[in-house]
Amino acid sequence: MKIENRILWTLIGIGAGHLIGRALGETEEEKQELSRKGRWIGGIGSFGLTFAFDKPKDTVNYTLKHNGKRVYDGITKEYRIDTRISEHKASGKIFNEVVFDNPKPITDAKQLEVYRIKRFKPKYNIQHNSL
Repeated sequence: MKIENRILWTLIGIGAGHLIGRALGETEEEKQELSRKGRWIGGIGSFGLTFAFDKPKDTVNYTLKHNGKRVYDGITKEYRIDTRISEHKASGKIFNEVVFDNPKPITDAKQLEVYRIKRFKPKYNIQHNSL
């Protein structure tokens, strides 16, 4: 998540904490005290949540092709793409082109992989071809 978004959500949390604190206090002193505590809790909490719900974008979808025809679709961590290609060569897969996407969260990459295998039915994919 971009730092600008983290800052925005932190400010929203501070504002929400302030409003909740003001609403809960009965006297002006209580309202000020609860507002101050609410701003701290709201700011820290919302900033922390931006990390908790931020998915790392470290997984790539890739396609192996032979003479322009798709023969395999897979996913791997971005730092492993070269190793994964070497593993496919060592396993005997025949291909002369590799195409890979931009990194994305692993859940998105898995979903796209299954979709591509079901749609294109590459000959080396057996995991989802029968579905």
